[in-house]
This record gives sequence, structure tokens and C-alpha cells, in this order.
Amino acid sequence: MPGYLRSSVRRFRHARAGNVLVETALVATVLGVLAIGSIDFGLAYMRQSMIDNAVRAGMQFALARHPSMGEIVDGVVTTQNVRDAVWKATDYLTADPGDPPLSVSFSCECPDGTAVACTSTAVSTLACSDRRTYLNIRLQNDYDLLFAYPGLGRTLALVGEGAVRLN
Repeated sequence: MPGYLRSSVRRFRHARAGNVLVETALVATVLGVLAIGSIDFGLAYMRQSMIDNAVRAGMQFALARHPSMGEIVDGVVTTQNVRDAVWKATDYLTADPGDPPLSVSFSCECPDGTAVACTSTAVSTLACSDRRTYLNIRLQNDYDLLFAYPGLGRTLALVGEGAVRLN
């Protein structure tokens, strides 16, 4: 190696000017990436909380508007009223057909666990005088992340589910 190159390398190795700038740039980059990731996943968590709260609102509506209080179809609260309660519980969802899948269903069973139809005739035809009615709600929404993360992709499927016994 020529002498002038060797002396330049030696001076560069021992120089301290500019180190703070380089270190600050490296640390700021790492902290910026962590901050963006935290914000992105924080927004996804907030959306999941909104979905869970909407499902809970639908279940609470069905519990408050018990079948003995009206809006009865075949002995159960209509699913459209529960759907409306779920839609109204969120700011970002509307009841348009293109919105996320919302499933509201009722299921009935006897005390021994035998499934029966949720109609008024099912009680009299079967030896099941104490029919139990359950409400099942499932709401799904896809959340688009700001960036594609390794192993996760760009979209998270957020699902809120709930079940409650109505009687």
C-alpha cells in the first residue's frame, strides 16, 4: 500500500469528528422503525377492540330486549335488530352489503344438550319443556397494515366472536 494511502487510513481510524452524527442516524432509524410498527399494531389492536365491543353490544341488546319484551319471531329476537345494534356500535362499519361479514344466529337445545329447532312447535313435539336459546355473533374485518411485515403480510384478519344464553 502506498505511503500516502496508509497515512490517510491511519488518520481516518483515529478521527472522532462526525461519530455522533453517524450514531444518531443509526439510532434514529431504528427508533423510527419501532415507532411506526408500534403505531401500526396499536391501530390494529384498537380496531380489534372496536370489533369486540360491537359484538358485545349486539349480545347486550339481545339480553336487554329479551324475547318476552317483543320483537319476537318464532320465540326469539329477530336477527336484524341484533345486526343493527352491532352496526350502530362502531364508527367505521355501516350496514352496506360490501361490509365485513357479520353472522348472527340463534341455536336452541334441551338441558341434556340435544339440539332442537328454535320454533314454537319444537317445544311441544319433543320431550324438551325447557328449551335453551343461545345467540351467536361473529364479526370479521380485514385490517390493512401500513407496511408488509415478514411473516404477517400486509393484511390482518380481525375476528370478534361471542355467544350468550338468552333464557
